[in-house]
Amino acid sequence: MAIASSDYQGLEVVFDQYLFPYCINCISDANERTRAVAFLRRYWFDLGSPDAFFPGFPVARIYAEGVLKALELSLNGRRVVPLNAWWILDTTEPKMLVLADVDNQGVTVGGRVTLLVVTPRPSGRVRPRGAAILGQTAQAWVSERQDSQVVTVAVRDLP
Repeated sequence: MAIASSDYQGLEVVFDQYLFPYCINCISDANERTRAVAFLRRYWFDLGSPDAFFPGFPVARIYAEGVLKALELSLNGRRVVPLNAWWILDTTEPKMLVLADVDNQGVTVGGRVTLLVVTPRPSGRVRPRGAAILGQTAQAWVSERQDSQVVTVAVRDLP
């Protein structure tokens, strides 16, 4: 499928055709996938949508180029290197951060490539209670100041 590389319009369709069928914890029900694709278009990737989570930011391009870099690093190891992704909220603007151990020849040598989707809290959304982490094996912790002490808490245990 061709995609307009200048702005990556149609990225949600590419995800539906080439990502969702192959990833763990992705949507397998066809009706749910259709709704997910429409959601991605409306709230994430359509620059002209009045409901966009991050108005004024070229989110489709940012997202696409981050995913492409993560895939490049994942496929550029001595073997295919697993890729994991996390979404981190409450930053100033949408960004994609890719982390990997790479040698001097550009070969990915670490055991994993990590893609961080880093965004402000979506417009019009209130802070949810608790934390959402997909799957049972994914874990995260936060170290922060609470009152006059520093504490480290599992994200799943946050209020």
